[in-house]
Amino acid sequence: MRNTLLRIALHRGALLMLFIFAISLGTSIATPLFYSTNNLTALFLALSVNAIVAVGMVILLIAGGFDLSVSSNAALAGVIASIAFSHGANTFWAIFASLLVGAFVGMLNGLLIAKLGLNALVTTLAGLGILRGLVYILTGGTDRTNFPDSFVVLGQGSLFGMPLPIWFALIITVIAMILMKNLRFLRRAYFIGGNLKAARTLGFNVDRTIISYYVIAGSLAALGGIIMTARVGSATTTASTGLELAVIAAVVVGGASLNGGEGSIFGAFLGVLLLTLINNILGILGVNTYWQTFVSGAVLLGAVVLDRLAILLRERTLAAEATRLHRGVRDAG
Repeated sequence: MRNTLLRIALHRGALLMLFIFAISLGTSIATPLFYSTNNLTALFLALSVNAIVAVGMVILLIAGGFDLSVSSNAALAGVIASIAFSHGANTFWAIFASLLVGAFVGMLNGLLIAKLGLNALVTTLAGLGILRGLVYILTGGTDRTNFPDSFVVLGQGSLFGMPLPIWFALIITVIAMILMKNLRFLRRAYFIGGNLKAARTLGFNVDRTIISYYVIAGSLAALGGIIMTARVGSATTTASTGLELAVIAAVVVGGASLNGGEGSIFGAFLGVLLLTLINNILGILGVNTYWQTFVSGAVLLGAVVLDRLAILLRERTLAAEATRLHRGVRDAG
């Protein structure tokens, strides 16, 4: 069964890469602007924050959870950094404070969901509103721009000709892929998401593990918010609005199941790349930016439908195998 799921995941990843290549090739034929250095840089800059947040989101989805509050958490991170700077903190401590608050938000989500048994949708949706309200309260509804160059360079600097946000996204994605493959603590997400009751029966500390996953997701959302704030040089009240939809859509497109137990870091990255690529192409073609949100929602709906169809197909396959084995045992007897 595990080998079958692995083959399905690899098959979906191959299809995603083929589709990305196909639409990239088609767009490059239609307009030479697509493969220009400026456009490719803009493309990967646009996906950098989403790719970082997607790492935490896919871990949650694999474990059977999710977090709708990531966009407000990211916006709050920028505000916390600004407040820290206004109180004389240097860049290190400002970033540390933002990450700490992000981790704390994740821990609260995890405690409410794992320990109190609250619904993840309702809990994190409430968090989305509470944190966004807190952003408005702390800023008074105005943008904050008191960021030193040592902070702004994280979003606007470059290394070997490539913008730093892209480096951050690639490094975090690669590290997460390695850890997901080799760290038992993270691999446990598949078991928890696949069969929560069995995980508890076997003595796993499920609650603590789930809380830890929410802490990771909250921390990465805050990191994404820090990079986003550094890119634009200001903390805005509307920063990262809609990020949660874009990330969840990308992760599901990349192979994660809303029912838990399936998904991969690489698949999540491909999903982010695909949706960012679609938005980039729409921009090149001069399509109204409002359509980008429409497309993200449509892609998410399509991915959910495909996910459900895959589940039904797998259930039928398992039922057929069980029937065949039962007949074999009966005939042998």
